Amino acid sequence: MLCCAPRSVRLALRGRIHSAGLSIAVGLFLACVGGCVSTRVEPLTSQTDPALLGQDERTLWTTADRLEGQIAKYVEPVSGHEQAEQYLIEVVRKLTPDFNNPDVHVRIRILPDPSPNAFVLPNGAMYVNSGLLALLENEAQVATVLGHEFAHFQNRHSYREKIKESNEMVKGAIFGGALGVLVNTKDTANSAADLWRISSVSGYSRTLESEADHNSLLAVLRAGYEPEQTVKAFERLQTLAKNDGKEDEKEDLRFATHPRLSERIASYRKCMQDPEIQQQATGRLVAEEVYEDKLFAVILENAKLNLDDDNYTLAQTDIRRCLRVNPKCARAHYLAGELERMGPTGSSNAALDSYTRALRHDPNCIEAQREIGLIQREQGDRDKAGDSLRAYMAKAGDVPDVPLIKSYLDALADPNASIQPPYRPLPVTAETLRDKAKTIGVLPLFLPDGVIEPDKRKEEFEQTLVAKLTEAGFTVVSPSAYEAIYESLKKAMGPLYDPNTGKPIEDRHEVVVKHAFREYVRTHRIDAMAYPALITVAAKWRENWAEWHGVREASTGKEGFWANMAAPSAYGTIPALSFRMHITSIYGELCYFGVGGIQLCSRVAGGGFVDVPVHELLTDSAKNERSVDIACQALLKETE
Repeated sequence: MLCCAPRSVRLALRGRIHSAGLSIAVGLFLACVGGCVSTRVEPLTSQTDPALLGQDERTLWTTADRLEGQIAKYVEPVSGHEQAEQYLIEVVRKLTPDFNNPDVHVRIRILPDPSPNAFVLPNGAMYVNSGLLALLENEAQVATVLGHEFAHFQNRHSYREKIKESNEMVKGAIFGGALGVLVNTKDTANSAADLWRISSVSGYSRTLESEADHNSLLAVLRAGYEPEQTVKAFERLQTLAKNDGKEDEKEDLRFATHPRLSERIASYRKCMQDPEIQQQATGRLVAEEVYEDKLFAVILENAKLNLDDDNYTLAQTDIRRCLRVNPKCARAHYLAGELERMGPTGSSNAALDSYTRALRHDPNCIEAQREIGLIQREQGDRDKAGDSLRAYMAKAGDVPDVPLIKSYLDALADPNASIQPPYRPLPVTAETLRDKAKTIGVLPLFLPDGVIEPDKRKEEFEQTLVAKLTEAGFTVVSPSAYEAIYESLKKAMGPLYDPNTGKPIEDRHEVVVKHAFREYVRTHRIDAMAYPALITVAAKWRENWAEWHGVREASTGKEGFWANMAAPSAYGTIPALSFRMHITSIYGELCYFGVGGIQLCSRVAGGGFVDVPVHELLTDSAKNERSVDIACQALLKETE
């Protein structure tokens, strides 16, 4: 069974207690919106005084300083980051032996993000995702990436592609990535908006990228690294992109801020033909062993991040690499157990073996002790489960899940308490949903804030969805079954809010969510999970009609000849509500996705928009039911 709910359920349930933590998604390279004119400027040197830079460039640095401060404040560092970051700085120094300026220098921060990316701010703050470091194989390859980013910084590429004020400002792409979470904090909203003015997720221009390629390659070769490793660095990324089916997409989000990987590889191979480059291409330094030693803790942590994001193949690669470097690493064996238990191709017995090895190498690996007890409990072995969980409690101290484990022990001690038979869900895909998913669990509907009579609306949508899924031929477990388990575990856990501050206790809430999901699946023998939500979308409208997600509504709220005549002869988008539902396997594989339109949130009035009164939103039962029907249409058609 599963310890951790898939990423989809974690996101769906996060609304119960909002997280104050920040995570960085795809990397962000500071460039400009396409079409800006490059400016010829001298590269930064050891003699450069930042105070003497022009006003526009100093503004870029100030904005970058603000973002750097917010990342430092809100982003938890990766385990083992200090040694790893110092090592990466030393690599940069090998590449830039003549660059020594205390006022203009690079500092490196490793971000806990399994997507392979890196970016540098105009002020020299360089960020490298743990996913990139785990993907690369040696020091020569990481030197290529670091050299490329340093070239962007030294050659002032962000300033050379400074955005004009007339360019498009805030785009959803940027706020869907690294900066989106920063906008959620009041004191960073301006930082995010300002940063967009000097940023673009599309990367630098081809000219500047080629310049960075050339400068980086020359620096890498002068430092004595093996030439072929420069190309292999980008080939590693290309392999991952192909596995994800993204290499041929217009924008590869795993390396979104650079041109397509095939172009990067071609650029480096072209640079290798340069006579100046060829004269330098004599080095043989690869440094694989020192790389894996210095970055061992980061790669290990990245394995956990991949598990959390249901990236089981990448997690397996990280874990195997760590066990190859250190076969006695208890943490790696524990994560191997997590992979066996959580992944679609693992087994409970294989997980027990890995957890046992973790305890053998470190008797204080309490997480492994806990999971052994939980699996034994799920297998119906009361005695062994009790022994293992008591051993966990003896060492756990004030770990957040102690109250829940105590409640499990109390139940195990009750001879009249029923024990569920062992259950491990089958892997389900979009193609096998009908054949393998007999029982679908429906999680509670996610509602936006401000809905009138939210409990009534929630019940209405949930009951309609349960009816539609039942009509489609599935056995359906209602959201109330999940909520009953959740409330029971919440009661056993105790307060989820700090009595002094009133703020949510994040780790306690996460524990309840994980255990509730695990118990829900096991108790009801669920094969797949449905996640319903009400969302706000941008509906397209022209004159008096808006159309979105299978519905059509008058944009003025009035229909008929005179309403059409009075409507403005314009077009655009207008906020609207839709019902969204997706089904995943228990292991996070997307199996079905559907969206149905409900109603407009605003209306066109004269030269502007007016909000639909709150008391009119979601109160039309026929519209609500219609939206669920539209979202489930493809499933229902298969039963006809």
